[in-house]
This record gives sequence, C-alpha cells and structure tokens, in this order.
Amino acid sequence: MSIVITSTSPGAAPVLMARAAAAAWPQARAALRSAVGADAYDAWLGSLHLEALRGGTAHLTVPTRFLRTWIEQHHRDVILAALRKAGFAVDRVEIALRSVAIVTPARCRPHAGGGVPVGAPSADLPQSGVTAPVVVSSPLDGRMTFDTFAVGAANRLAHAAVRSVVEGRGEFLLLVVHGETGLGKTHLLQAAGHALAPGALYISAEQLRFSHDAASRAVPAAVWRSALVEAPVLMLDDLHILVRAGRALPAEVVHILDQRSFRALPTVVAVDLPVGKMEGEERLLSRLKGGLDVGLGLPEEALRRDIVITKLAAIAERHAGFVLPADVIDLLVTAIAKSPRDLEGALARLLLHRGADGAAPDLAAAERAIGDLVGVRRPNPSIETIQRVVGRRYHVTPLDIRSARRTANLVKPRQVAMWLAKTMTLRSLPEIGRRFGGRDHTTVLHAFRKIERLRDDDEELAAELQSLAQAIEREA
Repeated sequence: MSIVITSTSPGAAPVLMARAAAAAWPQARAALRSAVGADAYDAWLGSLHLEALRGGTAHLTVPTRFLRTWIEQHHRDVILAALRKAGFAVDRVEIALRSVAIVTPARCRPHAGGGVPVGAPSADLPQSGVTAPVVVSSPLDGRMTFDTFAVGAANRLAHAAVRSVVEGRGEFLLLVVHGETGLGKTHLLQAAGHALAPGALYISAEQLRFSHDAASRAVPAAVWRSALVEAPVLMLDDLHILVRAGRALPAEVVHILDQRSFRALPTVVAVDLPVGKMEGEERLLSRLKGGLDVGLGLPEEALRRDIVITKLAAIAERHAGFVLPADVIDLLVTAIAKSPRDLEGALARLLLHRGADGAAPDLAAAERAIGDLVGVRRPNPSIETIQRVVGRRYHVTPLDIRSARRTANLVKPRQVAMWLAKTMTLRSLPEIGRRFGGRDHTTVLHAFRKIERLRDDDEELAAELQSLAQAIEREA
C-alpha cells in the first residue's frame, strides 16, 4: 500500500494524511506483534497508541509511567522499525503519557498540538473506541469520616496511625490495621479516603478481584497493576480475603506492594487478625509483616457511649425528634459490649420501632426491640424468613426475590427485603448480598439507602415496613 505524503504549507515537515495514517497504523501494530511475539506484545505494547506524526517523528502514548519507561528502555528501536515497515516516513519515536482513569472510564483524548491527530474524531479519521484501562474505586460512605469516628482507648493508636498517613507524617510506608468485624477498620480507611480525595485510591478486596478479572480480558496486566502502583495513597480493605485466596491475585498484590515500597508511596491495608496470627499465602504475609501493625479492640464503656452519641447526632439530622431517653442510652452502653456495628444495628432497630409521631421508644419498647442484643429473649429472624414474609406481602416468591430479574414487580420487594435484612439482622452487607442471589454489597447498600429515603417521606411505606417487621418477628 502506498502512503500519501502532504505538507501543511511550503517548507513544512511532511505529515501523513489522516486516512492513510489510520490505515497504516494497524499494519504497524501487526509488524510489531510479529517482531516481539504475541505474549510480549500483549503484556507491554498492546496499549500503545499513535497520536500524531510531525516532522519525521511518531508521537506515541501509553497510559502509565511504568509502561513508558519499560518501552523506552526495551522496545524503542523495534517500534521504529515496525513503523517504517508499515510505510511511515519516520526517523524518531517519542513516547508520552496519556491520562488513565482510576475511578471512571475515560476515552483517550486527541493530541492537542500541531500535526494530524491519529484516533481523533473526525470525518477523515473515526474514533478508535479504545477505552483507557480502569481501576474502579470502591464507593465511599459519606457517613464514614474522621468527624464521625469516636476515639477511645480501644482504637486510639490505629486512629493516630491512619491520621499520620493522611497528614504525611507517617514514618512507615505500609500500615496494617487489624481488628474483628465491626470494630471500625473500614470506617478508618474510608475516612482517610475522604480526607485525601482525590489523592487516594480506596478499594476493597472484593472490588480488587472484580477489577483484576475485568482488566485481564481487556488490557495488559502491567497496565492494571500500574494504576494501583502509582496511586498517591492506596488503601486495601479486607485484604485477609486475598491472603487466604489462591495464588494468582495475592501474587499481584505482592508485586504492587513491592513497587509502591520502591517508589516510597504509602499503603494502608485492613485485615481481620494480627498479621502474626494469619495463615495464607506466605509471600503476601511476609510483606505485611514488614509494615506497622496496629489493632482495634472492643470498645470500652466510655467509648461505647461516645459512639452512641455520635451516631444519634447523625440520625437526628435525618429524623428530627428522634431523641433516646437517658435510660435507653444507658441500656445500649452497658448491655452491648461488642462492636460499634452492634451498636449501629441496635440503633437501627430502635429507629424502626419509633412511634407514629417519630418519637424514640421508651425503655420497655427498647428492650423488646433489641432484646437479643441485651439478653432479653427476642426472635432472631433469618434472611430466608424475611424473604418469605416479604414475598407473601407482595405476591412474589423468595426465589423471585433472589433471582437476577429486574422487573418492576420485583424491584420494590427485593429492596424492602434487603432493608429489613440490614435492620433486623447483624449480617454484613456482603453476606446479605450473597443471600440475595450473589449480589454485590454495594447493591444492598443502595437498596438500604433508597428505602431509608422513601420511608422518611412516605408514611404509608413506614407503616408497611413496621408491619412487615412485626410479621417477621412472629415467624422467627
């Protein structure tokens, strides 16, 4: 195929016409793949884009600094040879960065300088449609900030360590926060995410696995890895899930931690046990043992009181008039000696059982509402019971509620059942999601928040939810 050469003005450097460049670039890529081999091409050169040709120079872009450095050191000559083989009259290759979306997908933008952009949307040259590699951050809960994190003896050290990372005072590159479920690990990491936004990437182990699987079908592994390596601050939540998983993804995390340490970039991870007591992939555990390991303990009584007061203040912003009597607060503080999440679950139940006028329950009503938490016998419903009662009310089956179908007659009962599961049980969001057909925890959180908003404005729905809760308690 002949390549047509033209000039923008007398004496100007020759520039490939847009159509010719668009036609020749796939040939150059094919020549490049043939020269280095399919595996090396997919790993290092698959994300290479030709942006423009000016004055005998081919301007190429890649999504990360890591790839740019590697290609410049190992593949510059072979790229030049492939371009010439495809008919490009070039004697020099320049490689620059293009922006990579970490939170949302982004299209590669056309070159803003002179010359003819290759891949720019125009009549002569259609957009390539290539999407930049993406690592999607897990959602941050607006309620989980440092302002809403009550500090006491059980969590003071962990709180101070995470704050030191946020403020750039940390004397360590890897911080490991350990603690049992519900003690505040996620709250601390998300608070740091809010404080550092947009200079941090917060991602759960579940989301990391999903991101890795999705990226493996679309982009070279090095591109996906580099987005995590280059985040100014990286926070990995529930990493114990990967420590105990198979070898592939933990090996990727090992590489990411090594590269971040080499670049002196801070990383914060959350796990459920002290690193010394964990079992799993040895290389990953070895890296975690090299970090500062701080723990979250069960909250003491003074901290539990602070937690209740802090959470009540947040509830009062959404539900005016909901004020717990002093004896009910004392009941919560003295009788629930477990995690902040247990206290949050108890408050959610009390909110569910508030009176028609919005007033908080008195002591007797509170004991009935949270009896299983404070030693008073109270039915403990299963998620299956909740699905059965809700299905009966809305004339659908539990199988319908758990199904993947999204028809209008199923959306409301499914979201109501998720809301009731969140408020009436102590199951975690991921566990609830699994019981609802293997859904993601973010789906459960979305349903819970939606029903919360609707309930505040719809008295009929509020009464319906209370009636359902009572029916569930009777069947439990």
